[in-house]
Amino acid sequence: MPIYEFMCQDCRRKTSFLVRNMSELSDSTCSFCGSTDLCRLVSNFAHHKSLQTVWEESGEPTSHPGEDYYKDPRNIGRWAEKKFQEMGQEMPTQLKEKIQAAREGELPEPLKDLKGVYQALRIIDANLNRSTEALSVLEDIARFLLDDAAMSQQLGAMRCGLAQYALSLGIGLVSQRDTEGDVGTDIEGVSERQDIADTIIANAKRAEESLRVLEELAKLPDISTVVNSSDFEQARFSLYNIERRLLSRILREEKKKQLTGLYVILDTQALMGRDEVEVAGEIIQGGAKAIQLRDKQHSKGRLLPVAQKLQKLCADSGVLFIINDYLDLALCSDADGLHIGQEDLPLAAVRKELAVDRIVGCSATTVSQAIKAEGEGADYVAVGSMFPTTRKKDAIVVGLDILKQTRQAVSCPLVAIGGINENNIEQVVAAGADSVAVIGAVLGKENVRVATEQLVAMIGLARR
Repeated sequence: MPIYEFMCQDCRRKTSFLVRNMSELSDSTCSFCGSTDLCRLVSNFAHHKSLQTVWEESGEPTSHPGEDYYKDPRNIGRWAEKKFQEMGQEMPTQLKEKIQAAREGELPEPLKDLKGVYQALRIIDANLNRSTEALSVLEDIARFLLDDAAMSQQLGAMRCGLAQYALSLGIGLVSQRDTEGDVGTDIEGVSERQDIADTIIANAKRAEESLRVLEELAKLPDISTVVNSSDFEQARFSLYNIERRLLSRILREEKKKQLTGLYVILDTQALMGRDEVEVAGEIIQGGAKAIQLRDKQHSKGRLLPVAQKLQKLCADSGVLFIINDYLDLALCSDADGLHIGQEDLPLAAVRKELAVDRIVGCSATTVSQAIKAEGEGADYVAVGSMFPTTRKKDAIVVGLDILKQTRQAVSCPLVAIGGINENNIEQVVAAGADSVAVIGAVLGKENVRVATEQLVAMIGLARR
């Protein structure tokens, strides 16, 4: 076959082509830069030689069968028949029968087994790709959106483990890939996601389903010698847990963003007989971002309908509704979250019972308590009492210095509480509070809405 040389007009390098006919040169590109701007040179190999001379020296090229030739089952074994003819020998009867059977669609037993392995490898390749791609999405969400190093590392380790399986299966895995012939590439999936939570659910399910497929195929005799089915099973169960944690973090982040203003504690004792829902409506009109229901006097049976009405009011107004202390009341009223003290139920137990999108706040009087609460998964920490207060007889006054130290020690939202009013609220915000919790500064006023508006405005001014 003749050799043709070209000079690239862009990078000025020589490129050589070994071709069967001149028509193949029409699509030639530079081997170095990919340019199609080539100038024909006279090759040293073919200088002063005609095509006939080259053929005499190296042999005339044989015609290459087209793609359709190999698709036709009638051509199975043609090469073997030709070789026996060239050697002047009769093809063995057994081989003739096998070739004829193959032309009629019946593959020899060894080839049948091999075909099954190839089909399994193709499915394994597709599901390894699906699972690792989905895990990459989840890993990036944990890493870049949540800054969760532990979860990101766990997802990364799972993804790398699956990649190692792909390497162990070697080139045979990629060899069975047939993207162009895949009938599923034309099937349209979901083109849009509503939010990050929707993205988490979609990719977690994609990875979990793929892991299940891999788990089942790994049980096949020819595959089980290379991969371990139980590894995929363990990864799948681990991912179920990670999906819950990841989804919980993302959904709770949206609620935590609302902890940036006034947080009014609706203490039934401080209401002095006023209707809880009516007062809450005035507080919401005044601009509060969160309302907590706290009642140490009445039965839970009496509190439940009140909590349910408050939940609906807050939900319709885009305000957080928190229940103090009572987990069962928070569950039954579908509150946005629960606030617990140091002597209440453990945070881990509370988290297990609440829905994944519900937040949990924890009281703290020391920096170490705040660090512990955040480490256990508290969505916010209430630090106080900031100043002396008559609302809680056993309140420990910690002062602004503890708030400042806590702000440096934790990254979760801080809610300052205790003795805060219009005379000191700006100091609290300046010390690092994300949100300010009050009782008497609002409920102790004749006009609740106006009192709320005043405090909300002062928080805004303190942040400028």
